Amino acid sequence: MENLEKLFFELASENRLTILNMLSHECLKMQEIANRLDITATEVYRQLQRLSEVSLVQRLPDGTFKTTEYGRLILHISSSYGFVSQHREYFLEHDVWTIPEPFINRIGELSETTLLDTIASVNKSIQIFLEAEEYAWGISERGDGPDYLDPLVDKQIVAGLPFKLLVPETFLPDALAQNPRENIEIRGFKECPAVIVINEKEAMIFFKFIGGRLDYAGFHGDDPVFMNWAHDLFMYYWERGSRI
Repeated sequence: MENLEKLFFELASENRLTILNMLSHECLKMQEIANRLDITATEVYRQLQRLSEVSLVQRLPDGTFKTTEYGRLILHISSSYGFVSQHREYFLEHDVWTIPEPFINRIGELSETTLLDTIASVNKSIQIFLEAEEYAWGISERGDGPDYLDPLVDKQIVAGLPFKLLVPETFLPDALAQNPRENIEIRGFKECPAVIVINEKEAMIFFKFIGGRLDYAGFHGDDPVFMNWAHDLFMYYWERGSRI
């Protein structure tokens, strides 16, 4: 644990974290770092020494510094800590363990998402479905929450846009039961792990409160890393869903 304690201690500095991140993108000389951070070269030297002592950065023969491969790995892993810490109050009240552990290990991939309040989240989830151009996927649950199916029936479903919907095995939306369409694939699951809304451009994830009630304040994003995470999580459940 001694190495881990020293690592966390060296990372507990905004300047050192900034320098580590800068050097992961390009090699820089000491004065260049000082100019960008608006601090003295002496202070940069001190910070680089500390980062070098724990093998996070290295000096190259031309006098520039770069993040080591070990440092890059630490940066990648630390994105999860940063995201969870940023939303500490949220995660004190929510249960992410309803989704598989491999996806929790990738929670840092949500770093570029934005946590929206309930009203904004509901509006955005509807918008994601209505503005889909290639496909729209969703995991839903029966109960209180955004009923995005009505506008879909009026527009996208009739238009023939491909849909994949995961719903509880005991719940088939009336609109779909009464008006089945070939472009809609529906599968069931026993218990809703989380709500996901995704199209080809953006996605949202809604976690549950501790105790099981779903929270309709969710994380929204459109960066490729988060989109890949949401896509993988949806397909994980889709492949295990029962055909309705």
